[in-house]
Formats: sequence, structure tokens, C-alpha cells
Amino acid sequence: MSRVATVTPNASMFILARFHARAGNEGAVARVVLDVLAPSREEPGCLSIHAFRSSRDPQLFYISRVARHQIAMLEFVVFTQE
Repeated sequence: MSRVATVTPNASMFILARFHARAGNEGAVARVVLDVLAPSREEPGCLSIHAFRSSRDPQLFYISRVARHQIAMLEFVVFTQE
């Protein structure tokens, strides 16, 4: 099933990504999550990006990001999936 997104070029966009690490991979996931923050903050259109780790589940991580416009967010999503 494919999804088609409607893009409004000047609308800001918020995304909350949830990652659940497999047992034993928590450290590796934590490093990757932290490694993506600095380069993402430098991208045009990035208003904020933050990483969080659950205090109840050490395998659960979140990244929240706000982009100035949807095109910047879509570029981020495509870049991180390559």
C-alpha cells in the first residue's frame, strides 16, 4: 500500500519518531540517535530537534523535530532513510 502526502510548502511541520531497540542494542541505538542530532540542527529549515529516552523502558527512544516548512521535513525524512 502506498501513501501519498499532500505538501503545503510554507506550513511548518512537527514529527515525533519512536524507536524501540532490540534487547542488547540499546547502546547502539542511543549512539545513532545522538549522532543524527547535530547534523540535523544544521539543516536549512530545522527549527528544533531533540532526542529522548524513556525512563521506564531503556529500549525506547524518541526524536522530536520541528521544521520551518514541510519541504525541509520531507528532505530530512528521505535523507535519514537512505
